[in-house]
Amino acid sequence: MQQALADRFQTARDQIRSWRTARRDDLQETRQTLVAKKDEAVDTLLHRRDEAVDGAKEALITVQATVLETARDLLGWAGEQLGPRAEFVKRGEGALTEALVALRAGHSATLPIHDFDAMSVKNVVAALDAGSFDAIGLRTLKAYELANKNRKTLMAELDRRLSALAPLVAEAVGANEPQELHN
Repeated sequence: MQQALADRFQTARDQIRSWRTARRDDLQETRQTLVAKKDEAVDTLLHRRDEAVDGAKEALITVQATVLETARDLLGWAGEQLGPRAEFVKRGEGALTEALVALRAGHSATLPIHDFDAMSVKNVVAALDAGSFDAIGLRTLKAYELANKNRKTLMAELDRRLSALAPLVAEAVGANEPQELHN
């Protein structure tokens, strides 16, 4: 009888150990799953944060460009109103144009051709042929290209197009130094 009790006691002890080991393994597995999910959630949040920051930067640059364009347009209007007395306004308008080109050339999101960075020279030329680009747009592309890939054939194409626009711009502003287009 004592042996039977000892055997039952041992069996109960083994079952308790087995149950405890199984529960411990289950808890460790659950913990590992939770840690993995936490790491995945943190990675997702960090990725979303980075996307939001990039989007905000692009939006801010776009707003800055819009403000510069508006200020330039207002100076142009003021110059028209002042007539021959508006030389200082023209200088201000030129400075704002330079700032606008520099701002837009500083970030691929504000370029006048979408996905410019990913395009070959052939595709950029096709996009230039398909679109209507003013001197500011061409100068922006040229400044960006110069600061990044600096592809000689593309730089030559942009220079050619700027040279072709120079007489038109000079005529539109009353022979106002067309060489400024190439800066």
